[in-house]
Amino acid sequence: MIEKVRSVVTDEQGLYKIVDLRPGTYTVTFTLPGFSTVKREGVELPSNFTATINADLRVGGVEETITVSGQAPVVDVQNTTVRNLLPRSVLDAVPSGRAMATVAALTPGVVVDVAQGQDGRRRQG
Repeated sequence: MIEKVRSVVTDEQGLYKIVDLRPGTYTVTFTLPGFSTVKREGVELPSNFTATINADLRVGGVEETITVSGQAPVVDVQNTTVRNLLPRSVLDAVPSGRAMATVAALTPGVVVDVAQGQDGRRRQG
């Protein structure tokens, strides 16, 4: 073969034809992205002969790249104060008492000591 390599593409049915080859010994290579390559070596082609050469392509190495980017949130590790501003509309909508301990319980992470009175002093029992 003068051109040394000839490439063809299969049709809708997966069939291909390589025409006008001179008699000789050939290597046929089947390739498709995402599949392993199949190579048939030593294919002898005599004159006036049509050779059928089939190949089953197997799924090759499937690769997937995931890139995650972003910034970590800034966390203040020195100051542990939690501030929560509850608007009047929220306080009016929540069915609870108006005592400071009850309002404080609406803030996540706050633990209210029920043994204390509303004035902050411990109750005597």
